[in-house]
Amino acid sequence: MEMSNKEEDQINSSPGFRFQPTDNELLTYYLSKKTKNAKFSARAIAEVDILKIQPWDLPSNAKMGDYEWYFFCKRISKYQDGSKAIRATEAGYWKSSGRDQEIYRGISLIGTMKTLVFYKGRPRRERTGWVMHEYRLDGDLSVHNSSRPGDDEWVICRVFEKPSRGKKTYISDIEKPTTPLHDSSYSALTDADQYFDYNRFKAEHRARRQLGRPVRS
Repeated sequence: MEMSNKEEDQINSSPGFRFQPTDNELLTYYLSKKTKNAKFSARAIAEVDILKIQPWDLPSNAKMGDYEWYFFCKRISKYQDGSKAIRATEAGYWKSSGRDQEIYRGISLIGTMKTLVFYKGRPRRERTGWVMHEYRLDGDLSVHNSSRPGDDEWVICRVFEKPSRGKKTYISDIEKPTTPLHDSSYSALTDADQYFDYNRFKAEHRARRQLGRPVRS
């Protein structure tokens, strides 16, 4: 059963609320609605032109989030067939990293996630810690995307800054999921002073978002 805007607003404004949807939820609930109705808005996802804002300025343009931030954006096609997108900003550019990840609901393909890393400067470039996960509809859900090849299409971008190599990261420094309000994708981390390994956290966080299961700490 879907929540009304009033119910969603009450949950999003509750003390301790953290917005940490699974990949499936981002595609099936938020992005599919946005592609069907451009006026659709979500309390936790801001709408921005991702190429006009530098990554370090994105947090101040987000609706909520301390560690990761979500945005509705238009993917601007570089070529008529839509195979590539424009990634340059005033300060640098977003570069694809690794292969696109296919996202399934059961056995049905519903979307893809592309990982991009921001490089500062041109032509001499400097890799930064800013990372973007770009979610697009595909497969069964692509029917909701009314754009034709070459047209700009709605995507959801999840942006976060990866800690520098060797930097000690504490749970108190990141967005701490809280007890689930209405979905099993939330988890509780109680010891705010506990030091942990970032790579381990990243792997567990990815697994939880994929499976919609709480992480055990």
